[in-house]
Amino acid sequence: MKPLKDVIFRCDFGGKTGWGHVVRCSALADALCDLQVATTLLTRGEVGTLPRTIRECFQSIIQIDEKFPGIGLWKKLLGADANLKAIVVDHYSYRGNKLNRLKDLGSRLVIIDDDTGADLSAADLVVNPGMAVDLKKYSHSGKLLAGSAYALLRSEFSKAGKMGSHDAGEPNSVLIMPGGTDPYDIGAILLEWLAGRVGESLRPVVAGSREVLDRPSVQKALGKFTRYECLHDAGPADLSNWMSVCAYGITACGGTVYEMAATGLPFLGVTVADNQRDMGSAIIRNWGLPILEKDALCSDSLNAAWDALRRDYPTGRRLQIKGLDGRGASRVAGEILRL
Repeated sequence: MKPLKDVIFRCDFGGKTGWGHVVRCSALADALCDLQVATTLLTRGEVGTLPRTIRECFQSIIQIDEKFPGIGLWKKLLGADANLKAIVVDHYSYRGNKLNRLKDLGSRLVIIDDDTGADLSAADLVVNPGMAVDLKKYSHSGKLLAGSAYALLRSEFSKAGKMGSHDAGEPNSVLIMPGGTDPYDIGAILLEWLAGRVGESLRPVVAGSREVLDRPSVQKALGKFTRYECLHDAGPADLSNWMSVCAYGITACGGTVYEMAATGLPFLGVTVADNQRDMGSAIIRNWGLPILEKDALCSDSLNAAWDALRRDYPTGRRLQIKGLDGRGASRVAGEILRL
């Protein structure tokens, strides 16, 4: 078979969809670029809101209006040599017949998935980087790559983990990442709790979109601290640096959990979506870290989780997660080329 020339990503972001899908697609796109493969992002998300570091991972970005663009657009993008191209879908709405129609176009079909109950039988390759994958639930005819070895991490995070010290450089700093769009205002809830629990001695470092960090609820909560940092649309270099120097993290249980783990940052996780519950359970079981559901964020539950984190990881002790080497995106890119 002739080598792969182009990969088209179908992925949305923003609103309740958040940023996790496009971030992991950008990591894979970057790895494919290293292998001399061109990449295109096809999305309904507002492209102007994408941070530069994500935009630059794709050689072209096409904004669309429909969740399921017509076959005519796909045929135009694939051209006459569809067999030399691949479609990577990271979108929960693409299942069953929707995938069959894409497969009929003649390209290689890759699915990035978190939901093992879906019909993905049309896929040539399925990638599920979760730790709690039940292989028996999958309906697919192609190859399956499952587990943390295939976590689609941006290279900055694995590098930070290898170079980072075991001593937190900012012992009073806590990195808070409630999700790119934080639809449930988790950031404000966590800040209000931290202000009451720890007080002015703590410096919160909050990462998210400018829209989220400028919310009145977040700004009001930040006003209770003497020092704080707001990381607006921060790129992987800044985020990985803060993960390396902060003492603790608090994060939604999306792809960020792998980023924090790769850099060695001990964290408290919050499941903010149904598809994060299995991941949260696996983190408790495999990593021994505290995980809460978004509807259980009361002072008592947060205090208990925080006490457990501080007990198991006193200031300066870092996570050591086996099997998470940061090369997942490169592994997946290589498998796509071998399809």
